[in-house]
Amino acid sequence: MAHIYGNNISITIKYVYCSSTFLNISKFTKLQLQDWQMFVNEVHALMELDHPHIVKLVEYFDDDEEVILIFELCEGPDLFDRIVDVITNQGTYDL
Repeated sequence: MAHIYGNNISITIKYVYCSSTFLNISKFTKLQLQDWQMFVNEVHALMELDHPHIVKLVEYFDDDEEVILIFELCEGPDLFDRIVDVITNQGTYDL
């Protein structure tokens, strides 16, 4: 499944089951990145981060052309969907 994100970045996403854990594997080309060093800094920060409300970056791989990010699977609606719901309901917010 491919998704287009900001700045026209196309990411291929696959879901796998490994060692009793569901993972999200995201793959895209390096040519889509504007600042490689900033990306690497973000990846390292995410790999060190461990918080129950932030999806965990398990591992990443890169070669001459592509980058692969492996995240724990985070199911459910995303923040964008929730924001659209709030705006659609005239600013009311229910937990």
